[in-house]
Amino acid sequence: MIRSRGLLNKEHLLGELDALGYSDRIRAITGLGRDHLGSREYSQLLTSLLEGGAYESRLALMGAIATLDASVIGSALHHPMASIRNMAAGLLPKVASAEEIERELPQLSQDCRRKLLRTVALMNRQELAERLLPVVQARWGPEEAAIVLQACSAATVRARLVELGYAIKDWKKLASRHLEVVAECFTRELEAAPLRAKGMVWSRFSSAMEQLSNHKPDLVLAYAVNHGPADMLPPSLKANLGILMRLRPGAVYELLIRTQTRGELMTYGLPEAVLKRAKLLTMDQWSQLAKLLADQPQHVARLLEHLAPSWRQEIFDAVYEEEKRREWISGEVTVCIATCAA
Repeated sequence: MIRSRGLLNKEHLLGELDALGYSDRIRAITGLGRDHLGSREYSQLLTSLLEGGAYESRLALMGAIATLDASVIGSALHHPMASIRNMAAGLLPKVASAEEIERELPQLSQDCRRKLLRTVALMNRQELAERLLPVVQARWGPEEAAIVLQACSAATVRARLVELGYAIKDWKKLASRHLEVVAECFTRELEAAPLRAKGMVWSRFSSAMEQLSNHKPDLVLAYAVNHGPADMLPPSLKANLGILMRLRPGAVYELLIRTQTRGELMTYGLPEAVLKRAKLLTMDQWSQLAKLLADQPQHVARLLEHLAPSWRQEIFDAVYEEEKRREWISGEVTVCIATCAA
């Protein structure tokens, strides 16, 4: 560690820091700030550093965030280097009041403005988000308003989703804070969509599907049965079948044995997430699934590979009667199944 006495001089400080690595430099400048918390001299040191290039300016911002010096960070918003302005925009919500942020917002470039809004959302500054939402939507449109929407109250999110929902790109963040509201929106849009468009709704909400599967598995599975796309499982649901199998294995089984799903199973076999959790289904359930795949013996062989050896022969015999086995033209496939069943 470097000594804080005598380091409030820019040249002296830079000379001391020159021999240190990056992490040690950051620790040194922030430690110096804690030693001089509230010091006018330290704030002046940061201002002088901010007048330099990228290296000195980054040191100034690290020192400013350590001492919550809003004036230095605010000054950095007008730095000639775009990277410093962008860094300052991301730090401003951590130190500035709502009034200060609202005043600075119109002066920022699009990149800096979005960086600031993302930090507001990340910090979950709800009061500030509620205040900025109508301003941002009116001046810069729904895409940027959607950034701060996730930090708003559930009531505001519910009221604004009708007009801003189409602009949301990451439903996962919104679902992590407002799962009930996202679930309501998901079900409302699925129910209103015609059959040909239901797959698009599942796709739009794919980033929220992990949250929904973990916390509302019954809803996800029920809507997969009643409002899924024709002749296939929604890809976003398939990506989370492992979660659903762990929480509701019986309901996943019922989903898989539907007539509408059979074509996909015949083409691709059972999803890996289901096969890896073989212990969660009964022997009878596996027998029924194997019977659905009987015309595609390669998929049956893959199924048997994932089951306990003590189950394989019984399921194999249930699927293929003795006479049926002789009908297979490809002896190689039959040998493969018989080997798995053994």
